[in-house]
Amino acid sequence: MVHPGGKVEASKGWLVYGTLALYGSDAADWDLLEYAQRHSIFPGDGTARQWFDAATFSAYQQLGRRTACRMIDAAVEQAEKRAREEQPSRS
Repeated sequence: MVHPGGKVEASKGWLVYGTLALYGSDAADWDLLEYAQRHSIFPGDGTARQWFDAATFSAYQQLGRRTACRMIDAAVEQAEKRAREEQPSRS
C-alpha cells in the first residue's frame, strides 16, 4: 500500500486484515470451545453489538490473542525464510 503525496520511504506500509475463526488447533482451549458451543454465533457477533458481557469479552480476547500469535509466527517464519534465501551461498 502506498499513500500518495508523502515521502516514498514513509508512505509504504502493510495493511493486514484478519477475521476470527475457530480452528482445530483451538481445541486445546476448553474454555473457548465451551463458550463457542453455548453461543452458536461466536465468533461472528456483529460490530454493532458493542456491549459484551465478561464471558464474551474473554472469549474474543482469547481467540484474538491466539489468532495474532499465529499471524506473527507465520510472518516471522516467512521473513526468516526470505533472509536465508537472500544470503549468498558459501561454496
